[in-house]
Amino acid sequence: MIRIKVGLPILLLVCAAVSAQETRMVGLLEGESLTLRERSTIRVAGSFAHAGVLVSFDSVRSANEVVFTLRDHEQAVVFRAQSDTKSYSIEFYGGELKATGTINETVTKDGAPRLAAPKITGDGALAKKFGESPEYKTLPWLSRALAANGVVGSEVPSSLYLHGIALSSAQINKIVVPDVAVPMLNARPAPCPDQRKDPCKNSCFGMCGPGCTCWKWVCGDCCTHVGCLTHDVTCRLCDCSITNFSDCILCYTAISFLGAHPCTVIQGCENPPKC
Repeated sequence: MIRIKVGLPILLLVCAAVSAQETRMVGLLEGESLTLRERSTIRVAGSFAHAGVLVSFDSVRSANEVVFTLRDHEQAVVFRAQSDTKSYSIEFYGGELKATGTINETVTKDGAPRLAAPKITGDGALAKKFGESPEYKTLPWLSRALAANGVVGSEVPSSLYLHGIALSSAQINKIVVPDVAVPMLNARPAPCPDQRKDPCKNSCFGMCGPGCTCWKWVCGDCCTHVGCLTHDVTCRLCDCSITNFSDCILCYTAISFLGAHPCTVIQGCENPPKC
């Protein structure tokens, strides 16, 4: 056995080098900071600051499990989601509001996929509080920052749910983030007509991105995808009625991204359900 004795000054230099590597991020906007504690296909975790708001995140995905936790600057749990890709449970603010349900899809009268209504317990007002919270509004900026550093859904599946719920926040809060170039995605031919051109004349319904703005870093292209289509359906049904609380919960939290294959490409045109 060979033993190597490392002196304290050398050890400190090594630790400093590792720390510098962990914090050397690219493509961040002014005032932003991003630290990744772990970055792998099954887990991405770290902290992010934007416009004075600091959040911690932990996103895990395996073949039959998805877990996502969002914490505020005091490390209090703001939101947590867990799924076996067939059923799910979500909690707001340490469990003061909870929802459970299945990810098996039903079909609306218009033929669009729809998630079954969840079972909800607790203070329903907390869903609105979450939707308006600085932590939730920070998620689109976090999603963009991760993409700028190569943490995209198609390459790092552990980030998929994080990108999905970030997209929800961007749509709900009308947040427009600057585009980010991801060379690894731009080099690939898309397996569908480019939906940014709205070939179906349906306002790009089902494409991953707010309106006809494509967030290519979610699923790797600008096609219609199962997760984004189902999400758009729940948000449309939420918009149909301010009292449609169940669909609003599903929309705010991007439940469709807790399924097994949210980035499955859908060919053909899908239209929004009618109210």
